Amino acid sequence: MNSKSILSALAIIVALLSFNAYLLFAGSYLLPQLISSDSIKQSSHQTIVKYILINQKRSIDQVLTTDELNHITDVKNLVQKLPFIALLLIIFLTILYKKLALDISQATKYALIILIIILPLIFLLFIPFFISFHQILFPEGNWSFPIDSILIQLYPENLWLSATVILITITIVELLTVLVSIKKYGRRI
Repeated sequence: MNSKSILSALAIIVALLSFNAYLLFAGSYLLPQLISSDSIKQSSHQTIVKYILINQKRSIDQVLTTDELNHITDVKNLVQKLPFIALLLIIFLTILYKKLALDISQATKYALIILIIILPLIFLLFIPFFISFHQILFPEGNWSFPIDSILIQLYPENLWLSATVILITITIVELLTVLVSIKKYGRRI
């Protein structure tokens, strides 16, 4: 294993997960399926999604408390950066591929191995992962809420576990597709 391939594998993982996470929010197809079918919860979710994606503030303050809105504003700022993070990493990988003769097949295999190892660990260590994720991305500490808060009721732990597993699984399928394409078409891709 060389450090260039490992670094590239991590960049591939972050790029794909960033893009897929953005689609999870922007597409808004999967998340509502994981949320309770209760129409009030679905409506609240749609209000939050509109705030995150298009900054539509109408009725957001009727759905969330001030503390919850502060956290969702931080989430909005992060979600809006995800496509740019993915794009920058793709540019970085393209430069590595062209200038440093990066073996994209090797980097993709490493990325696949890393995610295959992480996937079962998510089931075992989801709470520590979830806490660490929030401590890193939201260091202000405004991400923890009482069990009866709107955010916890809308987006309980099992929803985030399911969404995380789905994101990682989609990314694994994408990586497998890349590997099959490389094997089939070689350097022509």
